[in-house]
Amino acid sequence: MRHLGILLFVISITSCSFGQFIPSGFDNVEFDRLAELNVISKPSSDKQEWCNKEKIERILVQSEVLSVYSRYTLNSNIAEIYKEITDLADEMSQKETPSAMYCKLKRQSIHDITEKALEVFGGRIKA
Repeated sequence: MRHLGILLFVISITSCSFGQFIPSGFDNVEFDRLAELNVISKPSSDKQEWCNKEKIERILVQSEVLSVYSRYTLNSNIAEIYKEITDLADEMSQKETPSAMYCKLKRQSIHDITEKALEVFGGRIKA
């Protein structure tokens, strides 16, 4: 009987730790926010828009919302991705007089990360 208790305890612990390797299900709220961030982060063809303060602020807010949202979904891999995006957005928003190229590169980095995440997360949609 004692061995059965130990076996059950070990199974419960290992099943919790293996949970981190099982992909999360599709989350339409998260996907929607991520898609919006992807769209607003893409640098436009208009060089004057690259450092637009309002857009940069929207990028920062969206990334912070995703970061907070993912923190409470218990998926540390996704939370780390959003933290990196938020760090990039925060760096861009804190810069007092950024060059247009600086903003373009930061926004392109955020856009590229969100593009890859959308591809991966979109693959979780069950037909």
